Amino acid sequence: MQTGKVGHLFYERLPPGTYYVIVEGNETDGEIKTTISGYYHCPDSYQDIGTFGDSFLFSEEEWMDNYPDILGNELGDIVYRFTLTKPMIIDVSHQGSKEQCTAIQLWDIELNKLADNLSNPSNFTTINPNQATMRIPLSAGVYYLISESIEAFNSNNDRTITTIIEVWF
Repeated sequence: MQTGKVGHLFYERLPPGTYYVIVEGNETDGEIKTTISGYYHCPDSYQDIGTFGDSFLFSEEEWMDNYPDILGNELGDIVYRFTLTKPMIIDVSHQGSKEQCTAIQLWDIELNKLADNLSNPSNFTTINPNQATMRIPLSAGVYYLISESIEAFNSNNDRTITTIIEVWF
């Protein structure tokens, strides 16, 4: 059996349906290992928290297992969508989450990643420094905010993330 000959196939945004994958060897008889991976694509599943032209505060505690994995880390990702009608500053925190190590990503309407908590940390003081915070100025537009856990479980197996979003100008 020869090694090093690998085939790849990639399709983005497949519509719902049943698909068949046919795999065959090219030169010799032998064993073929086939791996199929699929990722749920945002924004099919999100919570729209509203359209805002004034300051607002949103806070919610969610169980991660109620949501699909979007970012490929096998853990549920909680997606919020919001619209700003004018330029504002957004502060996001996972302070108080049961999950001990979290992350935040911000995407635009075209699903381009704009920011994350590592490149845009806030000046929030948190009890747990592994719980993500982020601050970023935004122009008017539609945004997706993704809250996720970096580790599979915490010490008491309570897989909830508290997301606090504060927007002001």
